[in-house]
Amino acid sequence: MGVPTKLITPVTRRGIFDTITLSKVLWEGRLEEPEFLARIYDLDSMPSTDSRYKSAVGDIRQHRVNNPEDWPDDWVFTDSRFGLQHGDDELVLQFLAEILHPLVRPDEEEVGRLLNAFNEALAKGRLRALPS
Repeated sequence: MGVPTKLITPVTRRGIFDTITLSKVLWEGRLEEPEFLARIYDLDSMPSTDSRYKSAVGDIRQHRVNNPEDWPDDWVFTDSRFGLQHGDDELVLQFLAEILHPLVRPDEEEVGRLLNAFNEALAKGRLRALPS
């Protein structure tokens, strides 16, 4: 019943991610990155890219919370563990919906701007992030 897997093209995905990055929007909103990502992914069962840590939660906490300059702010968009670049559309839409969630982003005006930008980009694939 899910969303068809590949209607969101790589160009559309990149455009959405670039919009987030260039507008200096914190994709994690008022949450810490591990907390945001744990709303979508089981970080404890995902591998670490840093041999010092057993799972993704450890290396994300180290490289983005303890030492936020270690990785660029847009690292999540190209990290293959999260499937945002090449994964199923449903995962991308879930990620975008979390960006807009009131727990993550309480400013309704900012949510409206982001929603419009996401939907404009997604319209090319005949999809919408969330109802307007």
